[in-house]
Amino acid sequence: WFFLKLFPAISAFNWLTYISIVLSGFFTALFIRKLGVSSLGAILGGFAWITSKQAYAQSLAAVYAYAFLPILFLVVLKIGEKKWRSFLSGASVVSLSFLMCHLFWAVASFLAPFFYSLYLAWAKIKSGPYASFSSDWFKHFRAPALFFIIILVGGILGLIQLLPTAVYAFLSGRGAGFGHW
Repeated sequence: WFFLKLFPAISAFNWLTYISIVLSGFFTALFIRKLGVSSLGAILGGFAWITSKQAYAQSLAAVYAYAFLPILFLVVLKIGEKKWRSFLSGASVVSLSFLMCHLFWAVASFLAPFFYSLYLAWAKIKSGPYASFSSDWFKHFRAPALFFIIILVGGILGLIQLLPTAVYAFLSGRGAGFGHW
């Protein structure tokens, strides 16, 4: 909306695409840096992430999903620090994904960080002293459980977009039974 007030529609689309791609590279570099990779390696990783999305640059909904994905990976890493800031930022990113992305891209972009959180839980179990579950099972599955709660809270916040979409989807040509062919 803001960019449409400043620029014509085509220029606003181009600026939003550019800003989203640059921010996705920046957050990818932050994520890679948080994993312990050097600064140069993080910059190269962010650049690789930016250049891997050239085929999707015509779809702003896909560009937004790819911009939010590295932020969600960062949120999964930060959940273990037990700070509310990571929980709130994750819920905000999830709700923005529902508001700005196509529903398919939003849901698909939640799966990779969720599986990453499951991997982190599995790695924590395997590196434990007994390599098995303890009586406090939530300790092992804290990241996946909290990420699932983040998706639920973000989904509730995203109902602003999801409910009207669900109501009016049946009025579209595809919802009425006509295909796109």
